[in-house]
Amino acid sequence: KTPKHIDGSYIRYIAGLSVEIAKAHGQLGNHKEVDRWLNAALRIVPGYQEAVDFQTSVRDTAAANGK
Repeated sequence: KTPKHIDGSYIRYIAGLSVEIAKAHGQLGNHKEVDRWLNAALRIVPGYQEAVDFQTSVRDTAAANGK
């Protein structure tokens, strides 16, 4: 359940929550869920900068680790 009355855009709020969930899954090492939640955020708000930045960070880390 999310609040219906927030300051700013409700859609961006939901996208932000999706990125936070992706970050939590990243800390757990669950890369499949990271991708799932980042993709959800980007479907909701295409080009959402926080999601794009985290996605780039995840990809850079994976490339550095040879994955």
